[in-house]
Amino acid sequence: MYRSMAEEIKNLTGQVAEQAEQRGGARLLLTHPGVGPVTALATEVFLGDPRRFADGKALASYVGMIPREYSSGERQRLGGLTKQGSPLTSGSCYAGHVRVFFRWRHIALASR
Repeated sequence: MYRSMAEEIKNLTGQVAEQAEQRGGARLLLTHPGVGPVTALATEVFLGDPRRFADGKALASYVGMIPREYSSGERQRLGGLTKQGSPLTSGSCYAGHVRVFFRWRHIALASR
């Protein structure tokens, strides 16, 4: 049973990689360190055409990466990120950022 599931996972992973290579936006995302085929394809499918967003803030709002706001009067206080938007895309972005951070940290420590 384990072997058949492992083969099926390998097959599906290959299909995802193939689909990511066929899409222009996903192929561009694959050039970013820490972004794999699953993250690239999920982002491409979820976001669609990025030109529909006016700016980065509109994109972040759509994805749900906007901080909570606790404001009164003229004082603006921002909290943690909201849990709105697609959990798949938010989780994928977070995982990619973590990988990039640790890779950057490893390179920085090695160059000392």
